[in-house]
Amino acid sequence: MTLDVGVRFYHQLPTENLDYNTTEWVRSSYNPAQAMRLYLPGCTVSTATKACPTANQIAVDPVTGSKTFFALNGTLVPASVGGYATTPVPDPGMERATASNPNLPLTLWTVQSVLPAFRFGLAWDVFGDGKTAIRTGFGQFYNLSSTQNAQNFSGNPPDIYNRAVYYSTVDQIPSLASSAGITPITPGGTVGDQKVPGTYNGSFMIQQKVGFGTVLEAAYVFNMSKHRSLTHQINAVPMFAEYNPANYNPNVAYLPSNTSGKNLNDNYFRPLPGLGALTYIDYAGSSTYNSLQVSVRRNFTRHLSYGLAYTWSKTMSAFGASEFPTQSPYFTDSRNYGPVYQPTPHVLVVNYIYELPNLGERLKFKPLGWVTDHWTISGITQWHSDLRVAAPGISFTGNTSTNPLMNWTGSYASGNEAARMIVTGNPQLPSGQVSFAGNTTLVQSPGANANGTPGNQILNESVFVIPFPCSWTPGPTPQQGIGQSLSCFGNAGAGSIIPLPGTRMFNSDVTFGKAFHIKGEKRQILFRAEMYNIFNHTQFSAANIAPSYSWPLWQAGVLQQTNANLGRYTSSLAPRQMQMSLRFQF
Repeated sequence: MTLDVGVRFYHQLPTENLDYNTTEWVRSSYNPAQAMRLYLPGCTVSTATKACPTANQIAVDPVTGSKTFFALNGTLVPASVGGYATTPVPDPGMERATASNPNLPLTLWTVQSVLPAFRFGLAWDVFGDGKTAIRTGFGQFYNLSSTQNAQNFSGNPPDIYNRAVYYSTVDQIPSLASSAGITPITPGGTVGDQKVPGTYNGSFMIQQKVGFGTVLEAAYVFNMSKHRSLTHQINAVPMFAEYNPANYNPNVAYLPSNTSGKNLNDNYFRPLPGLGALTYIDYAGSSTYNSLQVSVRRNFTRHLSYGLAYTWSKTMSAFGASEFPTQSPYFTDSRNYGPVYQPTPHVLVVNYIYELPNLGERLKFKPLGWVTDHWTISGITQWHSDLRVAAPGISFTGNTSTNPLMNWTGSYASGNEAARMIVTGNPQLPSGQVSFAGNTTLVQSPGANANGTPGNQILNESVFVIPFPCSWTPGPTPQQGIGQSLSCFGNAGAGSIIPLPGTRMFNSDVTFGKAFHIKGEKRQILFRAEMYNIFNHTQFSAANIAPSYSWPLWQAGVLQQTNANLGRYTSSLAPRQMQMSLRFQF
């Protein structure tokens, strides 16, 4: 038995910016009395039956009623306009990182000064005969947190503001600096005590000699990423707030109450006034990888070697491999934390090299050897199960400016919080079923959905049901809103969860080689023929599984699928390719 035990100590603090131009938003420093108000959109004519004409659009100060160019709609009213007990500023809550600032140190956040990372490894010859071995190990590893945090937060307000001047001349720009348009700032930040990102790696393996120079291995392997960076929205609008009549845009008053574009910009009714979509990055994310790994190998003896490697794996993560994934402001991790199969759970690879028997030499018949001797066959055969894909999204055709789509959730739509399909069952078609003879026009009912282009079904699209949109109060029909219900968000999970039929791969790449010796072993002609995908299998790698529907008909309660390519494969792996060569070697 061999046993290794150890510990490594890490001392790595966050990056410091000694130029002192890193600024972040700090909640404890935010004073809502300093927040500047926004210019509201306005119109000089009625919008009861149509949108406000461009010539009549204006921006209005909601306190003084002063009017200005519509282009300034959504920007901060200059601080020179009074109305507050405290002097307004365009960046309430922003702090500068310095060595003496108790609210924001140079490191921005703090971590444990010294971190121990343990290692453990064991190799055990179970029976002492060199034929059975158990190997296991575990290790902790810590990573220096991204320097992007310090870099990305330099050049923020108050050092730099993006100001916009409209309808002026270049020579007037300096005099307009105090009245130029500034949109609410949207800085990010990381403050307080934080964990250090790290990984835990481990494995447990059994090795067994099975004869014929062959070793069999079976292992469980895992990798856990802890304390990954995670972005949080700290100024997201409350759920369904975009439906609130108090937040309607007066320029489009003619539209239905939960129509997309009906509400004002979210900046008008965020919880922290005067600020935009603030974000906060902490180290609370995680992901896990677990796999069964089996291998068989034979070293090159008796003119033959081969190897086999099989992996059955699963990764659980939030939002795939994004460096700073965004956490939902409304839901727990369960909505966006799911399997990522990268891109399939089962992978098998076989490799081999075989030198054919030299019949000419054995039979001492040289002309036969010119044909049969010194041949080598080698290759790699790969197989993987069907690719995994995410559930299709919601898509419509036929919407117009006078008949726009609904605002489905009335909530913050970024960060994976847009509406998703409702998945009602298994999308896999019965074995051998490749088409569905039916009408593509169906009356909407629970569980009913157009099932693709007849003759081209690869998934049972009927299990993907469009959720009805939410609204402030229930509308006359479900298509016009079902009130404030979580069902409008849908329930489709995150990650790659649906096997895509027909994308299983079975591919063989083979090389044939022969050596022609010329007067001994020192000079020879080498022939080589390489054949990729030698059996020329058609192997699909993607398909169109995203249905789209007629928006006007859906509003009337009729479901008509409009994607003519639904159920069709869209790409494939390479066909058979061959190349041959001759080389004179001396």
